[in-house]
Amino acid sequence: MDISAPESKGSADSIKLETAFKFLDGRKLNQISHNIGRLESDISIFFKTDGAWSAIDLIEYLLQQTGAADIYFSTWSIGPEALRYYSHWLNSGLVKSAVGIIDEGFRNRKPDLYHQAINTFSSLKFSKSHAKVTVIKGDNLSLTLMGSANLTRNPRTEVGVIIVNDDLAQSNINWIMEGVANV
Repeated sequence: MDISAPESKGSADSIKLETAFKFLDGRKLNQISHNIGRLESDISIFFKTDGAWSAIDLIEYLLQQTGAADIYFSTWSIGPEALRYYSHWLNSGLVKSAVGIIDEGFRNRKPDLYHQAINTFSSLKFSKSHAKVTVIKGDNLSLTLMGSANLTRNPRTEVGVIIVNDDLAQSNINWIMEGVANV
């Protein structure tokens, strides 16, 4: 019997980081905001929430830290609230550009939001993706938000990490841009 692994069609990349970290168990965004404080280079903040706030709430808080920024993201799903926030941020100049990948099944799961998403983002690709990552690249601070949360309102437990590191941010930007460019 051959138990060898099947040949993979995919690819994988990794990056090793040396960062300090904190773990936060926040039930309210203001509690998490209080604990996060000012972001610093090469710090990682691990967090857990029980539905008291969404990824979009956290992104708004992080944008307060970075100022005007470019955003790159990948998500399995996005909700109407997130689309409204992104539209507002883009129109106000807080977000200079927003480039993203949304899972291709989103078209069938949320056809009404599909067209809204196309009209909201600077560049958008629908492809097979379950990755949930957001990169916020400001003039003086670049950070990566990774975790279990989609860009939707969710009352369940979600966990994630904020990593303030230029190399990791650029690494994620690279694969997102490659994914958007592949038609």
